[in-house]
Amino acid sequence: MVELRKPILVNEALERIMQVVELLGTETVSLEEAYGRILAEPIIAKHDVPPFDRSAYDGFAVRAVDTIGASSENPIHFHVIGEIGAGHVANQPIGEFQAYRIMTGAILPAEADAVIMLEQTVETAKGFTISESVQPGAHLSFQGEDAQKEKHLWKQEQKSIQGQLLY
Repeated sequence: MVELRKPILVNEALERIMQVVELLGTETVSLEEAYGRILAEPIIAKHDVPPFDRSAYDGFAVRAVDTIGASSENPIHFHVIGEIGAGHVANQPIGEFQAYRIMTGAILPAEADAVIMLEQTVETAKGFTISESVQPGAHLSFQGEDAQKEKHLWKQEQKSIQGQLLY
Protein backbone atom coordinates (compact mmCIF):
# COMPACT_ATOMS: atom_id res chain seq x y z
CA MET A 1 0.00 0.00 0.00
CA VAL A 2 1.28 3.41 -0.98
CA GLU A 3 1.30 6.05 1.71
CA LEU A 4 -0.15 9.36 0.63
CA ARG A 5 2.06 12.29 1.50
CA LYS A 6 0.62 15.55 2.61
CA PRO A 7 2.48 18.61 1.31
CA ILE A 8 3.69 21.16 3.88
CA LEU A 9 4.96 24.72 3.60
CA VAL A 10 8.69 25.31 3.10
CA ASN A 11 8.97 27.19 6.41
CA GLU A 12 7.42 24.26 8.28
CA ALA A 13 9.80 21.84 6.57
CA LEU A 14 12.77 24.00 7.59
CA GLU A 15 11.54 24.15 11.18
CA ARG A 16 11.25 20.34 11.32
CA ILE A 17 14.75 19.94 9.92
CA MET A 18 16.24 22.46 12.36
CA GLN A 19 14.67 20.58 15.30
CA VAL A 20 16.68 17.45 14.51
CA VAL A 21 19.91 18.96 13.19
CA GLU A 22 22.85 18.98 15.57
CA LEU A 23 25.54 21.63 15.20
CA LEU A 24 28.97 20.24 14.56
CA GLY A 25 31.79 21.16 16.87
CA THR A 26 34.70 23.30 15.80
CA GLU A 27 38.34 22.42 15.55
CA THR A 28 41.53 24.16 14.56
CA VAL A 29 43.32 22.64 11.59
CA SER A 30 46.35 23.56 9.53
CA LEU A 31 45.91 25.43 6.26
CA GLU A 32 46.73 22.22 4.38
CA GLU A 33 43.84 20.43 6.12
CA ALA A 34 41.35 23.31 5.66
CA TYR A 35 40.43 22.50 2.04
CA GLY A 36 36.71 21.76 1.73
CA ARG A 37 35.88 22.72 5.30
CA ILE A 38 33.42 25.35 6.50
CA LEU A 39 34.67 28.33 8.50
CA ALA A 40 33.38 28.51 12.06
CA GLU A 41 34.16 32.23 12.26
CA PRO A 42 35.06 34.96 9.78
CA ILE A 43 38.64 35.61 8.76
CA ILE A 44 39.41 39.28 9.44
CA ALA A 45 42.57 41.11 8.35
CA LYS A 46 44.71 41.92 11.39
CA HIS A 47 46.65 44.60 9.50
CA ASP A 48 46.77 46.39 6.17
CA VAL A 49 48.25 44.48 3.22
CA PRO A 50 50.60 45.87 2.12
CA PRO A 51 51.37 47.57 5.44
CA PHE A 52 52.93 50.60 3.70
CA ASP A 53 53.12 52.31 0.32
CA ARG A 54 55.64 50.36 -1.75
CA SER A 55 57.17 50.10 -5.18
CA ALA A 56 55.36 47.81 -7.61
CA TYR A 57 58.43 47.62 -9.91
CA ASP A 58 62.19 47.91 -9.92
CA GLY A 59 63.07 51.48 -10.81
CA PHE A 60 63.56 54.88 -9.24
CA ALA A 61 61.46 56.57 -6.54
CA VAL A 62 60.89 60.23 -7.46
CA ARG A 63 58.66 63.23 -6.89
CA ALA A 64 56.23 63.26 -9.82
CA VAL A 65 56.31 67.06 -9.93
CA ASP A 66 59.98 66.89 -10.98
CA THR A 67 59.05 64.92 -14.11
CA ILE A 68 56.67 67.53 -15.54
CA GLY A 69 57.72 68.56 -19.04
CA ALA A 70 59.99 65.58 -19.69
CA SER A 71 60.14 64.62 -23.36
CA SER A 72 62.61 63.30 -25.93
CA GLU A 73 63.43 66.93 -26.79
CA ASN A 74 63.63 67.87 -23.10
CA PRO A 75 65.02 64.94 -21.08
CA ILE A 76 65.13 65.53 -17.34
CA HIS A 77 68.14 64.43 -15.26
CA PHE A 78 67.85 62.92 -11.78
CA HIS A 79 70.64 62.42 -9.27
CA VAL A 80 70.51 59.04 -7.47
CA ILE A 81 71.12 59.49 -3.73
CA GLY A 82 70.85 55.87 -2.63
CA GLU A 83 69.30 52.46 -3.03
CA ILE A 84 66.37 50.84 -1.23
CA GLY A 85 66.00 47.07 -1.33
CA ALA A 86 62.95 45.18 -0.11
CA GLY A 87 63.03 45.21 3.68
CA HIS A 88 65.15 48.36 3.86
CA VAL A 89 64.24 52.03 4.33
CA ALA A 90 65.64 55.27 2.96
CA ASN A 91 67.97 57.20 5.25
CA GLN A 92 66.75 60.62 4.04
CA PRO A 93 63.83 62.10 2.09
CA ILE A 94 64.33 62.96 -1.56
CA GLY A 95 64.63 66.55 -2.77
CA GLU A 96 64.21 68.23 -6.14
CA PHE A 97 65.43 66.06 -9.02
CA GLN A 98 66.72 63.41 -6.62
CA ALA A 99 65.83 59.73 -6.72
CA TYR A 100 66.42 56.45 -4.95
CA ARG A 101 67.07 53.26 -6.89
CA ILE A 102 64.20 51.13 -5.53
CA MET A 103 63.40 47.43 -5.76
CA THR A 104 59.97 45.83 -6.09
CA GLY A 105 58.26 45.72 -2.70
CA ALA A 106 60.50 48.29 -1.04
CA ILE A 107 59.04 51.05 1.15
CA LEU A 108 58.60 54.33 -0.68
CA PRO A 109 60.94 57.02 0.74
CA ALA A 110 59.62 60.24 2.27
CA GLU A 111 58.60 62.89 -0.27
CA ALA A 112 58.49 60.37 -3.16
CA ASP A 113 55.09 59.82 -4.77
CA ALA A 114 55.89 57.81 -7.90
CA VAL A 115 58.24 55.20 -9.32
CA ILE A 116 59.81 55.39 -12.75
CA MET A 117 60.36 51.91 -14.13
CA LEU A 118 63.99 51.05 -14.81
CA GLU A 119 63.19 50.39 -18.48
CA GLN A 120 62.00 54.00 -18.90
CA THR A 121 65.33 55.55 -17.91
CA VAL A 122 68.72 56.18 -19.50
CA GLU A 123 71.62 55.72 -17.11
CA THR A 124 74.16 58.54 -16.66
CA ALA A 125 77.33 58.84 -14.59
CA LYS A 126 75.54 60.05 -11.43
CA GLY A 127 71.96 59.14 -12.13
CA PHE A 128 69.59 58.85 -15.06
CA THR A 129 67.44 60.82 -17.46
CA ILE A 130 63.80 60.38 -18.43
CA SER A 131 61.94 61.54 -21.50
CA GLU A 132 58.40 61.06 -20.20
CA SER A 133 56.62 62.47 -17.16
CA VAL A 134 54.85 60.31 -14.56
CA GLN A 135 51.74 60.97 -12.48
CA PRO A 136 51.67 60.82 -8.68
CA GLY A 137 50.98 57.21 -7.67
CA ALA A 138 52.59 55.74 -10.78
CA HIS A 139 53.86 52.17 -10.27
CA LEU A 140 53.00 52.02 -6.58
CA SER A 141 51.11 49.57 -4.40
CA PHE A 142 49.35 51.54 -1.69
CA GLN A 143 48.94 50.67 1.98
CA GLY A 144 45.85 48.50 2.41
CA GLU A 145 45.36 48.03 -1.33
CA ASP A 146 45.06 44.22 -1.09
CA ALA A 147 43.37 44.06 2.32
CA GLN A 148 42.49 46.69 4.89
CA LYS A 149 42.78 46.14 8.63
CA GLU A 150 39.51 44.79 10.10
CA LYS A 151 38.16 43.87 6.63
CA HIS A 152 36.34 40.53 6.42
CA LEU A 153 38.38 38.40 4.02
CA TRP A 154 36.30 35.24 4.34
CA LYS A 155 32.79 35.07 5.75
CA GLN A 156 31.71 32.75 8.55
CA GLU A 157 30.28 29.51 7.15
CA GLN A 158 32.08 30.03 3.82
CA LYS A 159 33.48 26.84 2.35
CA SER A 160 37.21 26.95 1.64
CA ILE A 161 38.07 26.44 -2.00
CA GLN A 162 41.37 25.26 -3.40
CA GLY A 163 43.44 28.21 -4.62
CA GLN A 164 42.09 30.78 -2.16
CA LEU A 165 44.68 32.28 0.16
CA LEU A 166 44.33 33.67 3.66
CA TYR A 167 46.09 36.92 4.53
